[in-house]
Amino acid sequence: MGAPADPVAPDIAEELASWRSASLIDQELDGVLAEGLAAAGATATGLRIAESRVVDTDLSEASMERAVVRDVGWTGGSLANARLRDARITRSRVEAVWATGLDLTRCSLDNVVFVDCRLDLALFRASSMDRVRFEGCRLKDADFFEASFSSVVFEDCDLRAANWAGASFSRSELVDASSRVACRSSVCAACACRGTT
Repeated sequence: MGAPADPVAPDIAEELASWRSASLIDQELDGVLAEGLAAAGATATGLRIAESRVVDTDLSEASMERAVVRDVGWTGGSLANARLRDARITRSRVEAVWATGLDLTRCSLDNVVFVDCRLDLALFRASSMDRVRFEGCRLKDADFFEASFSSVVFEDCDLRAANWAGASFSRSELVDASSRVACRSSVCAACACRGTT
């Protein structure tokens, strides 16, 4: 079994137009900076965000089904209990986002990095993940039922009580960064993760 492939970094321009509108249904945001937007509970079905940065934005409990997120840097803010069912997320980095209860059911995640995110109770049910990294994330009680993992790395993550039923793994790792030893939980038997000892 080969080592996981690293995700491709997002392609985001240095200079971005500022965007502060709260109207999100079927919007196309391309090359924008959304900073400090307060849109908790917003309806954003069909939202498309490309080559943009989202900073300290509150989209908790937002309905974002079928969203398309490509080449986005997302830092801070909240996606707690947001619904992104059937979304496509590509070449994006999500860092220090509070996303407890985030619903990513049936999502396609390709070349995505999550760093220091709070993803407790998140739903990744029947999602497809290719070249995805979770670094220092809290994923307690996350649900990965029937998810498909290819080149996915969980590094120094809290995965206690996560549901892995029916999940499939290829070239994926669960690594405890503090000891550089692969996870020794029952999950390892399911994913055949590689250790680094």
